[in-house]
Amino acid sequence: MMMRDWILPPHVYRETVYLSGGKKVDVYRAPLESEGPRLVAANGRETLCYMHAFFVFRWGRNMPTLEIGHGRLDRNMALWHAVPIRGPWSPETLIAFGRRWAHLELARFER
Repeated sequence: MMMRDWILPPHVYRETVYLSGGKKVDVYRAPLESEGPRLVAANGRETLCYMHAFFVFRWGRNMPTLEIGHGRLDRNMALWHAVPIRGPWSPETLIAFGRRWAHLELARFER
């Protein structure tokens, strides 16, 4: 059963894709979820936290590296440690890094 476009949530859209053999399929695309950035205190250090596509980026002030986990800002599991980041310590730098990193990581699983 096809979902009617008029009942789609905001920012979700229908796209028609063609599979091998010419089969036509409608898929629904939604933007990747994001949270933050938020400024928190972690281990006595000001830390910027940002989540994009359920990858959580935690960057301490004056640190040349950050930690990347998986989950949400309030609850996540650390996976990558000491990942280098360049640029001024700011929400804008962290957002740009996080989006780029998440998209490159997810692209590894595309065909």
